[in-house]
Amino acid sequence: MGSPIDNEVYGTMLNGRAQNTAWPESHRQNENMFRLPRPLKNGDMIEINGTLQDNPQRLLLKLTTGVSYPDERNIACWAEANFSENYFHINGSVNGQIADQPPSSEPDLIGLFPADGRFNFIIRARAHGSALYLDIDVFEANMGSRELAHNLEDVTFLTLDGNIIKIEDLKFTYA
Repeated sequence: MGSPIDNEVYGTMLNGRAQNTAWPESHRQNENMFRLPRPLKNGDMIEINGTLQDNPQRLLLKLTTGVSYPDERNIACWAEANFSENYFHINGSVNGQIADQPPSSEPDLIGLFPADGRFNFIIRARAHGSALYLDIDVFEANMGSRELAHNLEDVTFLTLDGNIIKIEDLKFTYA
């Protein structure tokens, strides 16, 4: 195993071999896009730490399929913290059809994000029988799961969008 590598584009630290996981261009302002170092497998984990702007309105995390570019019509999982409307929503889409999964409006969900603007997402891939899931945690609180309608191996891109100042740490732990 190699030494930690600095990714100057996003100020992140990657452990392992030198790879450029930053996607060079995004079409949205303030979107951070990464190509996963390898497709996801059961037992894999992704941890993202960063800082939000003052009075954030929204933070959106997406895991998408795609070969050369993210396929925005096939989002395996998205997790949205909507601070202005006070809800957290986990969902996805297949061929542009959005799944019918309502947002959670429990007030304590948004309260999990500290006032200092820090955020932490942990995504865990897991299998249960023949079903595949992505579990989403904010800090140490489980926010919910998304049963995948896509093959786990087809999930190749991670994007973070919203009122983000900086992605400070992006860690991949492979099973």
